[in-house]
Amino acid sequence: MRKHKHFRSVLLMGIAMVTCAHAQGPSGGEPRRKGIRDLPPGKNLSAAGAAAIRATVAEWQKAIDARDVEKCAAFYAADAAIFPPGAPAITGMDGRHEFWKQFLADPGVKTRREIWRIEVASSGDLAYESGPFTETGTDAKGNVKVAKGKHVVVWKKQADGKWKAVVDIFNADR
Repeated sequence: MRKHKHFRSVLLMGIAMVTCAHAQGPSGGEPRRKGIRDLPPGKNLSAAGAAAIRATVAEWQKAIDARDVEKCAAFYAADAAIFPPGAPAITGMDGRHEFWKQFLADPGVKTRREIWRIEVASSGDLAYESGPFTETGTDAKGNVKVAKGKHVVVWKKQADGKWKAVVDIFNADR
């Protein structure tokens, strides 16, 4: 029960951070992108935290490119959840491992995500990143398919100083 309450509070904080940040506009120092409302820039409260998250995302991309299921699953905190489109939430290490195993099983899969924004809480231990993604893969008949969409990842700084994803949500544009 305690883990459930902790997860719920992290999720609610993530939602609150996303809601507040959307009201502020793009982070200072990051380029404005077409389609994002022209609002005053938000304050990136921790440049070091944002840099650490960017570096972690780059390492995650390397793990995806290398098709390293174990490493991809290891970017999540123990109580993390993945919210894929059109499917139930995925929790637990076994669930996250199976998600990445199935995702990387497609020999043609390639994914790239762009970070448009990173906001780090003033506490320095919670952050989120958001932006678009493009995913290329093959369907059951071997036809190439391309999906474009957007993502939000809520990050939590761990006791060892590393950032781990606690909420990973993404959905395709229609």
